[in-house]
Amino acid sequence: MLRLQKMYPLLNSFCFRRFSGVSFTDAQIILKSLKTEPSNEEKLRLYALFKQSTVGENFSPKPGMLDFVGSAKWQAWKKLGPMSSLDAEKEYVSLVKRLSGGVAASEPTTAASIPQLILPSGSGKSVVYRAPLDTSQCIEAIVLNSPPVNALSSEVIGSLTAALQAACKDPNVRGIVLASSQPNIFSGGLDIREMAMANEASFARFWGEIQGLFLTLYPLEKPIVAAIEGSAPAGGCWLALQCDYRVLLDEPRAVMGLNEVQLGIVAPPWFAKPLEVAVGPRMAESMLQLGTLLPPEKALSLGAVDALAPRGHVLQASFDAACRYAAIPSSARHLSKLMLRHTLIESLATPELRAADLARTWKFFQTPDVQEGLKMYLERLKRKK
Repeated sequence: MLRLQKMYPLLNSFCFRRFSGVSFTDAQIILKSLKTEPSNEEKLRLYALFKQSTVGENFSPKPGMLDFVGSAKWQAWKKLGPMSSLDAEKEYVSLVKRLSGGVAASEPTTAASIPQLILPSGSGKSVVYRAPLDTSQCIEAIVLNSPPVNALSSEVIGSLTAALQAACKDPNVRGIVLASSQPNIFSGGLDIREMAMANEASFARFWGEIQGLFLTLYPLEKPIVAAIEGSAPAGGCWLALQCDYRVLLDEPRAVMGLNEVQLGIVAPPWFAKPLEVAVGPRMAESMLQLGTLLPPEKALSLGAVDALAPRGHVLQASFDAACRYAAIPSSARHLSKLMLRHTLIESLATPELRAADLARTWKFFQTPDVQEGLKMYLERLKRKK
């Protein structure tokens, strides 16, 4: 008998349409917890429905004759023909419900009833720490741990850059999840206090560290997924946009966007371009001018994030996404990424280009309007204490 335990990829989509109380995502998570293994026929059907839901009709080339499992999967998917993705989702959910013993309408089984990954704790003194999520899958978490809001200070930026570089050199790490230990916040963005109080020399060091983080994270060799379990304004959004995949907490206060303009600051091109890539030129232009912060559903519909997940499930969803990326041949995946990102990377690739970017930024920060905006911001912070 063919054994097809790993033939269907799990949690490849996080669509939260609900059918009789169970969403497509719920069904994927419930499937992982089944006490009785589905039959090979049921596995083939689940695989086919999943592919139809997330990819559409099968127009892929047929596997070779000796690839028996691949051929069986291909044929099962092909048989679905032009079935709509919505119909495929409905049947997928229905089949999972049947396999799990049915779901009572009054007490629906949901993702919330399934055990989820828990973020490992780190040293209380470390502003960024590394922790394995699953050694068998070689997925590691890099955790922002600088209360109250994970502000991107020189210390945090330097530690994050070092952690990313170390993870890339570690042969036991195949994928990364960038997460936060702070409740309801991913990162509040650049440390404005440090920027406002800097002289020219200290500002140059600070800005150079930010440039270095960008040149490490944006072209990162290993796949990285942002687990955004809270709000991500300004530089927090910028961090997330550089990742390969983004999962956002599905709660109204989990907003994200490059809202620097509200402080009188302009996001540099290498902050703004990843937003444009995600949401498109016209929407990015509007968001940058207005300092728009997107709520979860809007962020998903515009492409700022790839998935939403309920509280307690963001890390699991991010982990599963990292596993999917890590399963792709690494060289081909990384070169595909660089093919689309190289132009922006090259804009800061030389010391001369970085020096010119620094000079423009320092000059802008010395203008009266920016200085006044920073002063007012610092005054507000003092009043909150």
